[in-house]
Amino acid sequence: MAYRRLSDGGEGIDEHDRSIIETCLDLESDMGLLEQRVTSSSTTDASARLTELVSMLSGAAAATGSVEGRLLPGEGEAHSREQLLEDQSGSEHEGGGPVGLHTSSMQALEERGEFISGVLPSLDPDSWMDAIPSIQSQPEDEEIRESSWIPGDEGEAELASTSLLSKDGHTEDPGNQYVPGDIRTHPYVRLPVLEKRVFPRYIRVSNLFVRRSWRFSPNSCLLTLRHLFAKETLNQKDADMVMNAVERLVTICWLRSSRPPRRLNPLCVVELLGYYFMAFDAIVCAIELFKDSMLLYRWWDKFTARFHLDLPATPPWVSFTPLAAYNRELILRLIRALKIYRTGKRPPLAEVVALKRLLFCSPHGRHRLKGPKWDPWRKDGMCP
Repeated sequence: MAYRRLSDGGEGIDEHDRSIIETCLDLESDMGLLEQRVTSSSTTDASARLTELVSMLSGAAAATGSVEGRLLPGEGEAHSREQLLEDQSGSEHEGGGPVGLHTSSMQALEERGEFISGVLPSLDPDSWMDAIPSIQSQPEDEEIRESSWIPGDEGEAELASTSLLSKDGHTEDPGNQYVPGDIRTHPYVRLPVLEKRVFPRYIRVSNLFVRRSWRFSPNSCLLTLRHLFAKETLNQKDADMVMNAVERLVTICWLRSSRPPRRLNPLCVVELLGYYFMAFDAIVCAIELFKDSMLLYRWWDKFTARFHLDLPATPPWVSFTPLAAYNRELILRLIRALKIYRTGKRPPLAEVVALKRLLFCSPHGRHRLKGPKWDPWRKDGMCP
C-alpha cells in the first residue's frame, strides 16, 4: 500500500490510526466531499481532525439517506406538509399577502379531516365531482318556495303578498272590491245588442274540431270578441265576425284541452283554468247573443266533455302559506265558474268580474295571463 502524506505533523501515528484515516479519506474522495472540506491547520492534533472527519461523513450519510427516501413511516407525509406550507408561505410573502393564511387553512382542513396525505381538496380530482351540479336538477327546482309543487316565481312574491294580508289573516281580494253603477255595463261582462234586421248565421259545425284552425291563436280570437262585445250594437258584418271567431276559438280550445298544465302546481293550474275561463266566457256570451243559431245540440256536449274539472280529494299542492291558500281558493272558484259555463250559461256577473280582476289585477303570481298581450283586459279592469 502506498501511503499518502497527511500533514507535516503526521509523525507518531501508528499503523492502525493511519489505516482508518486513509480509508476515510478514500471514502470522502469518492463522495466528492474532499474538495468542499476546508483543510485544517497543521497545528491541529490528529484526534481532533479525526473527530471532525467522522462528523462530516455522518452528516453526508444522513443527507444521502434522505435523498433516497429512506425515512421512517409518517416522516414523508410530515415532510411533504412542511415543504408545502413553506412553499405557499414563501409565495404569499413574496406577493405581499399574509404569510399565515395557508397555514391556518391547512390546519382547519386537518381538523375537519378533509386534508388527507398532504393533498389539498382542490387538487384532488375526486373532490371536483361534488361541486358539479347534477344534470337532472332543474333551475325551477331551486325556485320552489311553498311546497314541492310551487314554482319560484310565485314564491318570490310571497314576501310581497304578506303585506297584502288583512288584520284577520286573509288576503285582500281585488275581485271583491265594489263595482260602482250597474254591473251589467262593466267591460268584463257587458254585451251588445243586435241591430234591427241583423240575422246571425248558423254556426258551421263542420268547421269545428278540425285541425286547420290549429294555426290560430286563442288570444287573437279573444281580442276580436272583446273588441266586438265592447260595442253598443252589432251590425251584420259584426255578427258574422263574432261567429267566425267563436268557431275558431271552440276548435282551438277543444284541440288544446288535452294538454296538461306546464307543471302540476297551483300557479300553472290557475293559468290553465284562467285560459279555459276566458274562452268559455266568450263562447257563452256568443250563445246569449245568437241563441238558437249556435246549434248547441250538435256539438256542445262533445266540446264540454273534453274539459275535466274534477280535483282529487287531497290536492298534491297542499301547503299552508298564505299564497298557496290564495291560489287554492282561486282554483276552486274558477272550477265552480267553469261548471256553470258548461251548462251554457254565465255565472253571476259579479263573480265573473271578480274572477277576471283576480286573474289580471291581483299582485299574486306571475302566470302568463299577466303578460303584455293581456293588457287590454287589465285596462278594462282598471288594474293598478
